[in-house]
Amino acid sequence: MGNKLLYASMNEALNIHEDTVANTLSKAPQTLVVFNQFKTACVGCHFARFCTLAYVVASYQLDEKDFLNALSLSLKQKQPSERGE
Repeated sequence: MGNKLLYASMNEALNIHEDTVANTLSKAPQTLVVFNQFKTACVGCHFARFCTLAYVVASYQLDEKDFLNALSLSLKQKQPSERGE
């Protein structure tokens, strides 16, 4: 899959070596479920604005492919604003 993932609803490439947790959560709040499912402490962490997704994968010893697949599925879900809520 490489180092890039496509935001399904935003048409923006997600670079795991540059995008931070805070940036990801800000652009796609539905991804917080993924961070929780993988048992990270990223949601609500004061360092989220500094940690890249690659850092999260490395520091929590996550399987990169599984994590990115889960993020990809989450990104495909419509946000409340897109559902008209």
